[in-house]
Amino acid sequence: MLLNGKSRGEGSPLVLIHGLFGDLDNLGGLAKSLAQHFCVYQIDLPNHGQSYHTKSMDYQSQSDAVVAWMNAQRLETVTLVGHSMGGKVAMAIAQRFPERVSQLVVMDIAPVDYQVSRHDNVFNALRETQTVTLENRQQAQSIMNRSIETQV
Repeated sequence: MLLNGKSRGEGSPLVLIHGLFGDLDNLGGLAKSLAQHFCVYQIDLPNHGQSYHTKSMDYQSQSDAVVAWMNAQRLETVTLVGHSMGGKVAMAIAQRFPERVSQLVVMDIAPVDYQVSRHDNVFNALRETQTVTLENRQQAQSIMNRSIETQV
């Protein structure tokens, strides 16, 4: 299985990697600007956007998926630009496959292990929507809102 992606522009390859709960369009404005100088690839990480879903969500499996996608695109070396969780994935690729990364740009995240999980309330709310049969999006939104409000 390969990641969903799209490209624009010409030049050296540059891969944009979105953050948690995002998709390839999150960095669209940046892609448009960078496409004047690079061939910009926007990808959906596994479990995001139109890419395949798996049970694993660790940085090793995410970085393996990006490198497999790079292989399928025949991209030997790329500039990686990652935002938030995408920055963590980009750092994992640079650490595990340094020969594949010509430049690394990491935005809005640090190369440290975070001790605080900032999204637990969102994950719990998502799990709560799985305990009932949903008939429409508004019902899911109501459950999510109620669940997040009680966890804050």
